[in-house]
Amino acid sequence: MKYRILTLIFLALLFSQCTFEIEGEIQHIYKLSSPNQQIDLYECFIESPMAFGSGKLETTILKANEKYNPRKLGNFPDYVILGWVGNDTLKVIRFHKKREKERKIAESKLHEIKKYKDFYLDIDHRTSTGGGSGWFNFDTLYFTRDSVYFLQLDSLARIKNELGLLKGQIRLSIANDSVIMIKGDYFERIENHFPKIKKGNELGYPYMEGTDCEIVPNYRLESSIFRNQPVTLEISTKDYN
Repeated sequence: MKYRILTLIFLALLFSQCTFEIEGEIQHIYKLSSPNQQIDLYECFIESPMAFGSGKLETTILKANEKYNPRKLGNFPDYVILGWVGNDTLKVIRFHKKREKERKIAESKLHEIKKYKDFYLDIDHRTSTGGGSGWFNFDTLYFTRDSVYFLQLDSLARIKNELGLLKGQIRLSIANDSVIMIKGDYFERIENHFPKIKKGNELGYPYMEGTDCEIVPNYRLESSIFRNQPVTLEISTKDYN
């Protein structure tokens, strides 16, 4: 018995020293820092080395002075990240599977705020209906405390359309001090899309639909405008592949 216990202790110590790394080609790495620059959140997608395998999306959260290794398993829960609200709160969505026999969900359980390490998670609980893709060109933009608004203008410089997102929802690719790509993920509540889903009398979690949107400036957009803004930035993978 004593020998068995010692063997188990030895194996536990052995595995605790092992570093398991994910194999495959790294397709992209995105980094989102908190407004006070104390926390860095990384999202990495790695292709499967198997011919018919599926890739892995890993999300890792670290203190700003910690070194990031994209081949390590992520340490952050399975949430869709929307962005920072203030210095210490991260807005996220937790998607739940749709069930055939849905039950009434109390409104108090559709949203929660809870402590996570050194900050808070502001969580909306929803059911996804899938998603789509979109395209939005803009003539100017402006920032509020937590969001960025992209504006389309008419010939008289009046606003004819706008798209507002939390700053963390946009992903920037930058080259030569210019923004060459803006991707945005946004989610919309589906009202009256399903006959049984009615505001105030819902079964299950409210439905939301996600859209992967390419946001295109009608002018040369300098990257400096996003300096010190808590937006998501694409970082180079060449040092990791």
